[in-house]
Amino acid sequence: MQRKIDDQSRLETLAPAAPTEAPTLAGAAVARRSWRARGAAAGVIALALGLAGCGGGSDNNDTPPPVAEEPAPAPVPPPVETPAPPAEVPPPVETPAPPPAADPTPAGFTKAGDVTSTVGDIGDVYKDSTNTRTVVLNAANNRYYEVVTKPLTWAAAEADAVVLGGKLASPSDAASLLVIKLAFGTVLPLGGAASGSNGAWVGLQQAPSSAAKDAGWTFVDSTALPPASPFWNPGEPNDAAGATEGNLENFAAIFAGMTAAETDLKMFYDAGATGSTDVQPMYVLEFENKAAVK
Repeated sequence: MQRKIDDQSRLETLAPAAPTEAPTLAGAAVARRSWRARGAAAGVIALALGLAGCGGGSDNNDTPPPVAEEPAPAPVPPPVETPAPPAEVPPPVETPAPPPAADPTPAGFTKAGDVTSTVGDIGDVYKDSTNTRTVVLNAANNRYYEVVTKPLTWAAAEADAVVLGGKLASPSDAASLLVIKLAFGTVLPLGGAASGSNGAWVGLQQAPSSAAKDAGWTFVDSTALPPASPFWNPGEPNDAAGATEGNLENFAAIFAGMTAAETDLKMFYDAGATGSTDVQPMYVLEFENKAAVK
């Protein structure tokens, strides 16, 4: 605004004053040309000043140039979510095949039959290639029994059993006694035929320090047989029918029971004094497993 006022003042100063006197013809022409020249110059100056005022660039211009608007920031796209990997499906669990059933047949033997009772199959019978030996498996404890026919004292039978890979049998429970009774019933005598010297030794003996004839009886596997056990033959142990313990019969042998009934397991009797030559014609050999059967 101030610039426009200053420009106007300059223009008025340069503008020629109107003539107040009537000039002469020649002077009038000269004056007219001079006036026109000054007018043209003033117009050029005014035009230049006007252009300068309109074009800006002067330090006196109070109006700031328009500020260019910054472009709006480009929208930021949302982050691309990486999809979670699919859950791994575990491979199906394969149920392992059951191990093959263990073959209970001892080496050199073949199965010849089963030991059956009123409650079912309770054991197996095996024979060797020449059928001179019969071994019986007790299914209740997986022990093998064999009746060895040799007339020996109890001590000699115990030693012989070890040489053959086993020991004198310890049938301390009803299941074991029943297997022996049924499998070897044709070899062991029944009570009516028993003489006390035609049975089979087993691994049962009386402690030398026993004070009573029915006390201190223990199997070689450390299982005790109490005096009141139903497995004793009636009246046994009797220490050779003595009234007190006289160390006359310190070992045990078995019959096949008083009768053939399966419930008749009264099979034990005492015989043979320590150090005596009393013998039984056979003994019952026990193997702990089939590998022990030689």
